[in-house]
Amino acid sequence: MTINRRRVMNWVLVISLGFNLLVVGGITARIMSHPDFRPFPPSLSWIYDDLDEATRTKLRPMLREFGEISMPLRGEMFRAQRKLSDLMTEEPMDKAAIAVAFDELRKAGLVFQETTHAQTIAVFELLNPEQRTMALRFLSDRSNPFGDDDREGGNREPADH
Repeated sequence: MTINRRRVMNWVLVISLGFNLLVVGGITARIMSHPDFRPFPPSLSWIYDDLDEATRTKLRPMLREFGEISMPLRGEMFRAQRKLSDLMTEEPMDKAAIAVAFDELRKAGLVFQETTHAQTIAVFELLNPEQRTMALRFLSDRSNPFGDDDREGGNREPADH
């Protein structure tokens, strides 16, 4: 290896190491800057982020418990998805196994949805009407890709953005 090539490789190594330390440092700083860093269910963390500190304190234990319940269910759903993906790419395709895998994914998704919906209801019970309205507004803004407020159905053309 020539000296120039060795020098270039050393610089690439230093830059790569610096970048990796930056990423790890950023993740560590994020965790350390939030003393209440929590394994909250992703489906409920958005509610927590916009609340006042008193309400957060009240909800924190409940959301931690909900996270412990829902995270394994979410993991099961992702495992079912991976199993299905693996089966879909096998040669020859096993239609019966794929049908079973779709059924397992559907069941895992349903259990996860039922659990997170019940958790959402439990959290909403503890919110005041203004907080519930704010949370519902956030939900409807995120869940309507069409940009309209046609709750009766009808014409669903994507909004021009």
